[in-house]
Amino acid sequence: MLSSWHQNKLDHFNYQLTTFLFLMGAMVTNKRTTIWVMLGCMLLLLQTGCVTTAPNGKEIDEDKVVTAQIRLAKAYIREGQAGLARKPLEKALDYDSRSGEAYSVLAMVNQLEGENELAEKSFRKAIRYSDEPSDVHNNYGAFLYAQSRYEEALKQLDKAASNVHYPKRSYSYQSMGLVALKLGKKEEAKEYFEKGLRLNNRLHKAHLELADILFQEQKYIPAKSHYERFKQLARQNARSLWLGVKIAKVFENNDVVASYGLMLKKMYPGSEELKQYQGLLTNEE
Repeated sequence: MLSSWHQNKLDHFNYQLTTFLFLMGAMVTNKRTTIWVMLGCMLLLLQTGCVTTAPNGKEIDEDKVVTAQIRLAKAYIREGQAGLARKPLEKALDYDSRSGEAYSVLAMVNQLEGENELAEKSFRKAIRYSDEPSDVHNNYGAFLYAQSRYEEALKQLDKAASNVHYPKRSYSYQSMGLVALKLGKKEEAKEYFEKGLRLNNRLHKAHLELADILFQEQKYIPAKSHYERFKQLARQNARSLWLGVKIAKVFENNDVVASYGLMLKKMYPGSEELKQYQGLLTNEE
């Protein structure tokens, strides 16, 4: 998809080419010849990039300007200064009003600043103008998930995961599993987590969720396997420690039960999981 700048330049070029051919006496009646000449010149135009002349006479490569401004905006976001990212993005869009990447980053800025309506508009424009919008669908799905708009989130994530060439589709499946759990669709969630793990066995959230689901289904051996894999990939949290206690209890590993219980006391003193662990101890007395 050509940007508006590219399209305007192309229209102007076609006009100049026609004038040139006429002046040179080369305006032939053979349409095939004319078409091939125009296509060759158009290809040359697109390959040489978008160059304009500044008021001081210096040539400016507009594609490079857009890329540089987007890169600057991303740097601001990484440094936790999302507010500063808006200006370079606006400058990028001044040069190319159909830059899908610029709108995608702008959506992130709006989301970080709590401007949800603006974020949604930016996401939609990013999808419209991106040649390959899978990453935008994935990020838009995450945005909708945060807004508790689970059905809409699932649709966007599915569009990302359906693209077999999308390098992050495993994460899309993991996110789809989390959405399915919110919708009370446990079997679908299992399927999404398993699909994600077939593509990428390092998805720690998928391992933890499958461990929990399988434990509830009393499938303790695979539950323990996923739990151990989770521990290799991520730090423990209150929920994972409590799940670890329950799994260890099934396998009568009292040392592990006591170890996880101690970690709950030290790391999460006011948590609901610690209360549940203390209740377990009380019932055993």
